[in-house]
Amino acid sequence: MALTEFDRAIDIDKRHSDAYIYRGDVKEKLEDYQGAIDDYNQAIKLDATHPKAYYRRGNVLRKVGDNWGAIADYNQAIRLNPNYTSAKHRSYVHVDTGTTETFIQE
Repeated sequence: MALTEFDRAIDIDKRHSDAYIYRGDVKEKLEDYQGAIDDYNQAIKLDATHPKAYYRRGNVLRKVGDNWGAIADYNQAIRLNPNYTSAKHRSYVHVDTGTTETFIQE
């Protein structure tokens, strides 16, 4: 149901980056990780200054094992908005990968 609504919103306005983000969120919950990544990529293409798109894509990249991609996205979200505390999840990725020294230096 929600996926259909976001599909419809995107059909109406293909330049609405938030619609891609929210549809990506639905796809992530459905475990369609590549579909979610594709939607977050499109949101970033439309608005490269949207920290939420990087953060959400980072979460999915982490789920599929692309830890370095996740860290890069979390870092970009923080660069765009230093107060974006959710993106601080990069610390968990450093713990998962055993690269806490790198995180401490950041």
